[in-house]
Parts: sequence; structure tokens; C-alpha cells
Amino acid sequence: MARILIVEDEVLLSSIISRELTNAGHNVRAAYDGENALREVELTKPELILLDLIMPKMNGFQLLDSLKKNPDTAGIPVVVLSNLGQKEEIEKAKLGGAIDYMVKIDFAPKDVRDRVNEIIESYGTLQAV
Repeated sequence: MARILIVEDEVLLSSIISRELTNAGHNVRAAYDGENALREVELTKPELILLDLIMPKMNGFQLLDSLKKNPDTAGIPVVVLSNLGQKEEIEKAKLGGAIDYMVKIDFAPKDVRDRVNEIIESYGTLQAV
């Protein structure tokens, strides 16, 4: 069981993915914008973050940059889950430190769950730094 933070401003999508991951045995929290996500990361020390890119207050690229510049959060694996699917955005996210990039329209919630489980398996027991 991993502590997962979903950073997604679409409440319905966030709750669907959250339910899928919770049913798989994970401890899931949600934040609906980048600023709240930073507070949630400090409070809960997630072991994996699912990150949307287009959000109010602080976009996903800004949040990713902030997380990776902070030694306390730099080691947390981040998977981008976004509607943006252009090569440039994918490259920017990966260069910024994302370990994976999923285009929302290409994945059902169960696919997201399966990918999260694969990542957790490949990392062993995830440990936030």
C-alpha cells in the first residue's frame, strides 16, 4: 500500500481515480490546485504523485519544478496525467523530473491503477525522501 497524492482540478476525475486506487489498497489523498498540493505534500509525505498540468493557481509544470528543487520532495516519483499530449509537453515534463507521462484520453481509470501498481512494483516499497 502506497501513499498517493492525486493533483487534479477536475473533481469528478480525481474522485474516480482515487476510488480505483483506494480499492487497490492505496492510501489516496487529493489536491485540486498546485498550491494546495504543496501543502498536502508537506503534511502527508506521499510516496507517489499523479499530477495534472493545467490547474488554477499553480500549473503542473510549476509544481513539478518546485517539488524537484526542494531536497525534501525531490525524490518523490511524479507521474503526469494530463490532457496535454504534444511531444514538447511530454519532453518538458520528463526533463523536469516526471518518471512517466499519461495522456488522460488514452487511459481508463483501471489503466491508471495498473500503471501505478507497476511503478510501485518497479520501485519496490516507495519511500518519500
